[in-house]
Amino acid sequence: MLDNVKNSSLQPLFYRENMDDFAELEIDIATLGPAKCQVQMRYRPPNSQSEIRLGLLNGAPIVPVIELGSLGDKTLDDDAYARALTDALFSHPALAQSFSESLAAAAASNAILRIRLWIDSSTSPFHEICWEMLRNPRDGTRVSMGERILFSRGLGTLSALPITLKPPEDAVALLAVANPAGLTEYKLAVIDVNTELTRAQFNLAGLGAIHTLPNGKDAHVTLDNLFAALTPEVDILYLVCHGTVASDDAWLWLESPSGSLQRTSATDFINRIRGLAAYPKLVILMSCQSAGGKSGTAWRALGPRLVNAGIPVVLALQGNFSMESEAAFMPRFFQSLREHGEADRALSYARSFIADRPDWWMPALFGHLRDNRILGHSNLDALPSLKRLSYEPETVYIPSGLFWMGTDDLEAPVYEKPFHRVALPSFRMGKFPVTNRQYAEFIRQTKLIVPPEMGWSGQNPPADRLDYPVQGVTWYDALEYCQWLSTKTGRVYRLPTEAQWEKAARGEDGRRYPWGGNWDTAPGDKSPGYYGCHDMVGNVREWTLTLWGQNRMQPDPGCFYPWVEDARNEPSANKLIRRVIRGAGHNDMPESQTCFARNAYAPDKPGPPGNRHGFRVSMEIHPQGAALINPSGETYVE
Repeated sequence: MLDNVKNSSLQPLFYRENMDDFAELEIDIATLGPAKCQVQMRYRPPNSQSEIRLGLLNGAPIVPVIELGSLGDKTLDDDAYARALTDALFSHPALAQSFSESLAAAAASNAILRIRLWIDSSTSPFHEICWEMLRNPRDGTRVSMGERILFSRGLGTLSALPITLKPPEDAVALLAVANPAGLTEYKLAVIDVNTELTRAQFNLAGLGAIHTLPNGKDAHVTLDNLFAALTPEVDILYLVCHGTVASDDAWLWLESPSGSLQRTSATDFINRIRGLAAYPKLVILMSCQSAGGKSGTAWRALGPRLVNAGIPVVLALQGNFSMESEAAFMPRFFQSLREHGEADRALSYARSFIADRPDWWMPALFGHLRDNRILGHSNLDALPSLKRLSYEPETVYIPSGLFWMGTDDLEAPVYEKPFHRVALPSFRMGKFPVTNRQYAEFIRQTKLIVPPEMGWSGQNPPADRLDYPVQGVTWYDALEYCQWLSTKTGRVYRLPTEAQWEKAARGEDGRRYPWGGNWDTAPGDKSPGYYGCHDMVGNVREWTLTLWGQNRMQPDPGCFYPWVEDARNEPSANKLIRRVIRGAGHNDMPESQTCFARNAYAPDKPGPPGNRHGFRVSMEIHPQGAALINPSGETYVE
């Protein structure tokens, strides 16, 4: 059935706000024994409250045979597992036809299809299946990965509490990272607490408050400390720790009061959850095997059992999720979640960024809410505008969507190829590189010493060059400026990734230069570009967030194209790792002034004499144009 497996499109279109834009397909799995299940499908068209029953045989649900022992065979590779699962579930032609017709009907209505898989009992053996690997029986595409399909697992609960949806700017998260002593004795990796806290705080940026464990008061992530911090105001619990499934229960590897290893059973954890006055709306378990896995242990795993206990939505892992995949997945998950509040939409968007990784299927979403919504709409758009501070860079709106990145030029180096499509969410980009005048305010307030490479007179920029780009800054200087600017303004400023930089420079039509396709048509100042950003080439080389590697001549293999949002944008890499610079300087040759030209430099160096480096900022935004973080509660509108 699946001899020629194809990947569906990796460019999601999830920025819709109206539930009427969604069709729904529910697949009910009723357990009849260790290998048999009764399957019934219900399709709800968009703009309709009526349900259509599908996949019936003589008016009764069809009973496929699914050999769990075969699917749990560790010798099966992922493709073989997917084929076996798809062949088993759709063994009867009526089921396969009903499924395909549902996808076709949603597509004909220009609707996104929300698929929810319901299993009748929390102890059903059919929870052991990695349903995220399911394929479309007609064309072999991955059901849980595509621009027009959202996939999650539904579970019933007897402990649901009323839910009040907060806007993202009012939501509260509890972030806990456990690294007990003695992990190496069990052949488990030591967890770098500071790195994990930094990475997770980056992911959660834009929420109203982020509380952390450990902290100055509670030095260890014990079960008692965790639940003391899990107050009724907490909307999201983000837990990073080791997890295993053994001895008929799942286990979280937390800490004792002294910091030593203290394993906590899922049963004890769930009993503490049931004692809460209010449940967090979303639990993120960055804990391996928290959703079970191919080993046939999902019914004991913590993730689905938390939903059964009353948690509205849980994101858990079906195996050993790599740190590289986590670094690519989690920022995109929260970025999407802040925009619309629906966890299954966020999951599908984030999964597209790990589509080519072997553990792409491991994140699994469980919930008992129809739309998996755990955040409300932002209130920022309805508030009065906030003018830019006098020293704050002006930014240009860059809309979400696809653009062409890289090149197929025969003369171009291999690391600038291929010419390929990349999807980015909306953001704002500095209209100009950061100027001497703007950077001078940073120097004044932070009292940092100006290095001679900047060409200033002591702590003061040249009076006749105040509005010229600042030059001679290191990557670390630029990063510190962005962090300072974020603190002063309450908005999320960062260095742009090179994908953001390239999209801002060349727009959506794949042009060679910011002004068009030919060098001879360049305006005098080589600006503005497609969206109105000025001086993107031919003025000053600009730092980006993106890693290049240690080799000066070409990037490390992991930083080659096609572009993916992964660990190449990790801010905490050491100073031996070079960072990508974009935007050629005024002394560079024409071939270096294309939108796709790439180069790199050591992050602690300010650039070569005569061609020192500068930078411009990017700003993370709400899709309607408002800043995600703003202590004053006002929006940023130009």
